[in-house]
Amino acid sequence: MDLNMQDVISYLKEKGIDVAPQKSTFQLNTEMVAVLLTFLMAEVDFLRARVDTLEGGGENA
Repeated sequence: MDLNMQDVISYLKEKGIDVAPQKSTFQLNTEMVAVLLTFLMAEVDFLRARVDTLEGGGENA
């Protein structure tokens, strides 16, 4: 019997087994870290601008 990967995937799907590629925990963690760092840097930039405004006399306070 000559089986190829597509035959195996089709058979598993017929049996209700999910064969879609999944991301590893490391990949998920890496993506979450990137999002959190982006958010953190945006907050730091906002706070830095706010401190500059307040130190400059608070014109826009």
